[in-house]
Amino acid sequence: MLLLAVLEFHYCVHSVPIQKIWFLSFALPCFFVLSGFLITRLLLHDSHLKRFYIRRGLRIFPVYYAVVLTAWAVYRIPYLFWHLTYLFNFKLFAASAGPPGPEVATFMAHWDTNGLHLWSMGVEEQFYLLYPLIWWMTPQAYRISLLCLALVASIAFRSWISASYPSADYGALLPVAGEYLIWGCLAAQIEQKPLSWLRSAWLAPACILGLVLLACTEVGLERYWLGQMTPPPRQSLYALCLTGLILSLAHRPWRWLSWKPLTRLGKISYGTYLVHPFLNPLVDRILSHFPWLSPTPAAPRALVGPLLSLLVAGALWISFEGRLNRWRLK
Repeated sequence: MLLLAVLEFHYCVHSVPIQKIWFLSFALPCFFVLSGFLITRLLLHDSHLKRFYIRRGLRIFPVYYAVVLTAWAVYRIPYLFWHLTYLFNFKLFAASAGPPGPEVATFMAHWDTNGLHLWSMGVEEQFYLLYPLIWWMTPQAYRISLLCLALVASIAFRSWISASYPSADYGALLPVAGEYLIWGCLAAQIEQKPLSWLRSAWLAPACILGLVLLACTEVGLERYWLGQMTPPPRQSLYALCLTGLILSLAHRPWRWLSWKPLTRLGKISYGTYLVHPFLNPLVDRILSHFPWLSPTPAAPRALVGPLLSLLVAGALWISFEGRLNRWRLK
């Protein structure tokens, strides 16, 4: 469901008023919280650092480099080095923080076909590299305290940088987006505690209600056309609600989430996220020849874009991603 929200946001952002779809961009922070949660769970059950890095590398690197290099060969996307080194989010911030110029114009002009969505992969990979090392070096008794300290530092950094560079894409930086990841890490630690409220039936509805209230009272929606690269001032409240929701689902999972088509969709979600903006030219070509595939004139890509992304990601999974995934788990 989160993946479909991301796809619809990216494929419709230029044709649908942002006031109608901006909330779909919050699927990405939910992925961040979930990443922190799952990675900490893995480290709690198996703290073997070498095995962790090997498995994460096999899961992430092959399909990532295959997609990026293919996109470069087909479209000659700029900033290839920054993509390959997972530093694209720093490049994005630097380009948007400086005075407007030709580089910024070029940078933004290609955002939906140029791999701009890969800034989030930079955030995640920087986190995957640093966090397990810090975890391994920190005594168990101090891990929660260290996470709380990192959380406070992240919020303080966001407050400073939002005041210093209000027009920049500072949400793409690890110290800002990393707040969601830290909340997920804390959630995995909290889950280990015998807390009865985690199993309460009211927790998930309360968190969803909190998210709805935050969304209904949001202002300045025009700033969200770039999604979470321009984070909301109330980011911590959104993160807290998302964390509570994930904790609740970990203890009281909704049955429909185990439906086989959804679990299979989850397997190819990574590949789908990687490929989907690179398919924009093909989506446009298909719609130019078969305009009846557009569900509405206002959102022409809402159907073809996600379906084509899922088909391509499914082919990636069958051809080599799935085989690598099975091999790394042996």
